Amino acid sequence: GGKSAGLYPTDSPDTAAYKVVHSCGSAVVLEDRGKLTRLVAALSARGDCKRLRAFVAYGFEPAAGEVVDVKGLGKVPVLGWKDLVKMGNAECDTALSSRREKINPGHCCAIIYTSGTTGEPKAVMLSHDNLIFEAATCYKILNNHAGFGTGGEERTLSYLPMSHVIGLLIDMIAPLTVTLRSPGHACVFFARPYDLKEKAIKERLVIAKPTIFMGVPLVWEKIGDQIKTLGQDVKGVARKLADAAKE
Repeated sequence: GGKSAGLYPTDSPDTAAYKVVHSCGSAVVLEDRGKLTRLVAALSARGDCKRLRAFVAYGFEPAAGEVVDVKGLGKVPVLGWKDLVKMGNAECDTALSSRREKINPGHCCAIIYTSGTTGEPKAVMLSHDNLIFEAATCYKILNNHAGFGTGGEERTLSYLPMSHVIGLLIDMIAPLTVTLRSPGHACVFFARPYDLKEKAIKERLVIAKPTIFMGVPLVWEKIGDQIKTLGQDVKGVARKLADAAKE
């Protein structure tokens, strides 16, 4: 089976190229042409990328039959997202079933890289069993103590990078686990790429109305700061109500 290995939005072209080579990546999904150009240049500068078979564009439409030249590897096709879906639909169920049957719970499912603040990023291999166990454990705890997954729809807002273990676990693996194990189902709302930077998460929360929301310390601090500012421009009873709500 395939394995995923994510790139962080803050990765430099050299760091991204390192991850592609180190993970033996066979396909790289990119959101814009600028990143494709920079990554191809970084891979060519290394000259040791041997397993890459395709670039996949989901934020732009490549030309029909487009290829790029990667030094040390040769010409690599650039596929559009629709092209990838078409290729997937062409695969027969028998071939997919055969590949699925060869996957064991202990096989690697995803590779999570550290930020690389000290040297090159370090890779952590997570197995299928590991991720399912973690998600199932979270579900069991929330089910026992908060009635999570007892029926109806559970909702979450995805805004953390999928290349981070929290984003992968909470936004992808956990919703599948909840839907499989509970009478209800899970629904994931995806924030826009710039929501966190532009402090627009609040608007997304209002729309999604999540029943569970995962936040890293910085996010909780920003939410706390916004709550503290509520009511500062009002007086009288409204101000007292705002102060009471914050307590």
